[in-house]
Amino acid sequence: MVLPIIIDKVLPGTTIVSDLWSAYGGIKKLPVKYHHETVNHSKHFVDPDTGACTNGVESMWQKFKMKHKSRYCCI
Repeated sequence: MVLPIIIDKVLPGTTIVSDLWSAYGGIKKLPVKYHHETVNHSKHFVDPDTGACTNGVESMWQKFKMKHKSRYCCI
């Protein structure tokens, strides 16, 4: 269910950096074109070929969860 959200909320042409979670696997098949880079976290934190890294967004997400933990118990 991630792909409909991407189509609705992410501008065409945006670079999407993700891990290899299977829900992101269909990004390249979407009718809207995005640049999709992936990181295989079981091998490295930064993809050695593309430089793709998810650490920045994961850090931001962690801060959001800590700030809103009392409001949203199940983020």
